[in-house]
Amino acid sequence: MNVNKIAARITKQLLSAVTEPIFDYADADKIIKKVKSGIKAPVVTAQMPALGGEERASLLIMVALDPKSTWPNNILENSRYFRIDIERNGSMEQFTMSRLSKKMRKTKVKSIDDAIKKINKYIGEVKE
Repeated sequence: MNVNKIAARITKQLLSAVTEPIFDYADADKIIKKVKSGIKAPVVTAQMPALGGEERASLLIMVALDPKSTWPNNILENSRYFRIDIERNGSMEQFTMSRLSKKMRKTKVKSIDDAIKKINKYIGEVKE
């Protein structure tokens, strides 16, 4: 066997042993539907890109707190919104926001339901 293949296999095994993934790329459609229905906001989009392969997939969520009809010039960035990245290991981080009073701290979640619960709690805190 090639040394690089062995190293890659060992690395993959170590990473899977450290943390069990909270979601699987094969369930992307179900997870996206669950996120869109679970988050209580006027506009919610979700996607699960797998640019580095299915084992490196992440869940990207955009939440707008204002209805689309109220966005000046129909531009998302003119509304109150935020974007969140959830990694398969449970790391959840807000990476952009606009016109919000409080930033969400980077956190760990145990499941998609836990992530939805934390996002809804954050929405309740920043809503006027």
